[in-house]
Amino acid sequence: MLSVSANMLAPLLFFGFLVTAAFGANCFPDWIGSSDGHCYVLYEGRLSFKDASAICVIMGGHLASFHTSADWNKLDNQFDQDYYIGGTRKNGKWQWTDGSTFNYSNWAAGQPSKNKNKNCVNADPVTGLWSSVDCSTALAFLCKNGMYPENQQTTWPPSHGSCPTASECHNGYVYIVPDPTFGSWNEAQQYCKDEHGGQLASIHDNVTESAVGLLAANADVNVAFLGGKIEDGKLEWADGTPVDYMPTDFRGWTSDHHCLVIRSFGKYQPWDSEPCQNTEFGPAAVCKYKMKSN
Repeated sequence: MLSVSANMLAPLLFFGFLVTAAFGANCFPDWIGSSDGHCYVLYEGRLSFKDASAICVIMGGHLASFHTSADWNKLDNQFDQDYYIGGTRKNGKWQWTDGSTFNYSNWAAGQPSKNKNKNCVNADPVTGLWSSVDCSTALAFLCKNGMYPENQQTTWPPSHGSCPTASECHNGYVYIVPDPTFGSWNEAQQYCKDEHGGQLASIHDNVTESAVGLLAANADVNVAFLGGKIEDGKLEWADGTPVDYMPTDFRGWTSDHHCLVIRSFGKYQPWDSEPCQNTEFGPAAVCKYKMKSN
């Protein structure tokens, strides 16, 4: 199961790319739209090829594939460190992890290596040329297609109404940490539904992240369930909204930690993961529900 470290999800912004409506790419925050109609982001946290690929899938995409020199040249020389793209060799043949046809390459002289242990594609940030490397090598990685569905709402309505005491309000939603603690993620989720008509909180931008972090700190809780949960190998929010944001200090997943939590260490509130059925201690919860109009 995927296990990753803090800062592995810190995105590097693209130099020379702007998100514009003309491109038609309805990209997640921090993902950059390009003129080929896709969205891209480079994550600087260094991972093996397998773990990097898993992160791209969790975030709704794949490691990047390229099919023409024009596609590649749009991204060539944009970054300052070596990084994985989605090419991998299986049974002697190169293929893309997204299943598309491997019909373009930009290998450096003498590449790809014939070494049977070097089966993943590394892009050189200076030359733009590719080389094959051992897939266990820890590198930055380029994800592709972090895009909202065509009918997915990407902005929330403005807030109307008053914010209840001991809560944080943002974009028409109330975030609150109730007094009870819970033995499981499901129990916390049911409480948010029954008591507030809401869900465990989903978070989609750094402003909301900061507000929820402040809320947890002020509530004096050590750890609280958020609405994120690994289902069938992918992170999903309880309220069904897209997984389009991760903070740079997310601590990652381990084999038995499938539910998302926020911890509180004074001024520092990192995201982490915990077992969904928590027998060691009872986490609190961050509930989210629609703000009532005045």
